[in-house]
Amino acid sequence: MTTNDIDNISAKMPKSGFDSVAYEGKRVKIARVEKIQVINKYTGPNGAYNAAETEAKTWKIEIETESLPKLDADGNFTTDLYVYHDELEGKDKHITVTARFGLSQDEAGEWVISKHPKAKLWKFMRKMGVEKLSQLLGKHVTLITEPSTDQSDDRSYLRIAI
Repeated sequence: MTTNDIDNISAKMPKSGFDSVAYEGKRVKIARVEKIQVINKYTGPNGAYNAAETEAKTWKIEIETESLPKLDADGNFTTDLYVYHDELEGKDKHITVTARFGLSQDEAGEWVISKHPKAKLWKFMRKMGVEKLSQLLGKHVTLITEPSTDQSDDRSYLRIAI
């Protein structure tokens, strides 16, 4: 390779040693339930997605599992937690799985849990057998995998079954 070819060197993400598919169907506890404020990207006409939005805020409920343990050769949990090194932050981290659910505003402008049949948070709460969000702590959820929506990406991601 000559010095003229340096611009043709491609960049590649390192292959992760974490196999998300191995965790399909595993049950883990909910460790955190929190109300968080995030940017609302659905501010276009008739609630359409607006990628340029940076100001509008909305409230969501974020649910996070406990740190995932490593699996043994038979696919059973071990006592060691799975740890990876985050290059951007320069520190070791544990793998958890999170889910976010939207809240609705009532006529008075208060943020509430919608009981509409299509409301995912209320459906999840009923499935878990709870009336209050704090009762979700310590409950077991099932993990599922979802393939990347990018056709050229062969990774799959862990999600909480809803």
